[in-house]
Amino acid sequence: FGGNLVFAAAGNGSAIARWNFSGIAPGQYRVSATWHAHSNRATNANYVIKTSISGPTLGSITVNQQSTPSDISDSGVGWKNLGNFTTSGNGLVIELNNSANGYVIADAVRLERLSP
Repeated sequence: FGGNLVFAAAGNGSAIARWNFSGIAPGQYRVSATWHAHSNRATNANYVIKTSISGPTLGSITVNQQSTPSDISDSGVGWKNLGNFTTSGNGLVIELNNSANGYVIADAVRLERLSP
């Protein structure tokens, strides 16, 4: 998104992209991600949502990055909804690693506050 992304070939999970949102208000958030779809992308890219880097996992979702994300459109870009997650603290961390069957694209993650 905005011309800045990183990628990793399929591997053992040692390559990790991490989006760390700190200083957010407690509440429920919709977490979404975007990427550039292509036939060499992973069909099993797994996003993990946590309260902090070492905190408990709130959830995870496996997505097919060969398909263009299209659940939400914002700023002219399609986004895949990864789920709604509630934090009682002041942060959320989203992680994506290369334990997958193709290239994993770490582009952008979007937070939308739904309720306090």
